[in-house]
Amino acid sequence: ALAEILLRIAVEKYRPIYNTVKKKPLLSFGLFVEPKKSAEVQFVRVYPIRHMEPAFYFESPKRLYQWLQKVMMKEALDPFTFLLDKDRDHYFKYTANLQWKAKKKTIALSDLRAYHLPSEAILIGPGRKGQEQCAFIIEGQRVLGYSYFYLATDGYDRATLKKRMVHLDHDAYTMGVLSHFLSIGYLKQVEGEGIE
Repeated sequence: ALAEILLRIAVEKYRPIYNTVKKKPLLSFGLFVEPKKSAEVQFVRVYPIRHMEPAFYFESPKRLYQWLQKVMMKEALDPFTFLLDKDRDHYFKYTANLQWKAKKKTIALSDLRAYHLPSEAILIGPGRKGQEQCAFIIEGQRVLGYSYFYLATDGYDRATLKKRMVHLDHDAYTMGVLSHFLSIGYLKQVEGEGIE
């Protein structure tokens, strides 16, 4: 997870001349929300990522639509109004045929973000060697940074981890990478609100 985030940061910052052949990024599909400037999302669109940055990144359409189905079920959103025609066809192709009573037409953007990544958490993954582990610190729905620690001597103390933390820019791609690795079980959440 960290290697993917740092690679993207380095390539965008330095634009090395020998990186002209771009490999396919880990997260190549995006969920775009409408209206863009509003706190309330009325509908969403799904596109392969090319030039515009989406609100949410995903590895594949299948994973994106399955995540979207869970959100719509829990929030009682109607797929027939929350998705456009093209996306609705793909949605029914990639998801199970589940039905629920739709009660709402919009969802707050902050609520969508809370389904994507926990709002307060420490995410733990493998470190660089042996017993070392890597911790990503999330506060207020923002990725603050990462730190390395040894579980036997340091524990999960948030204050200690924050003192040694290397800051990361909070952006949609960083959130998407952490959400992806959390969903496949590579990262574990040790504190804060859970993701259903």
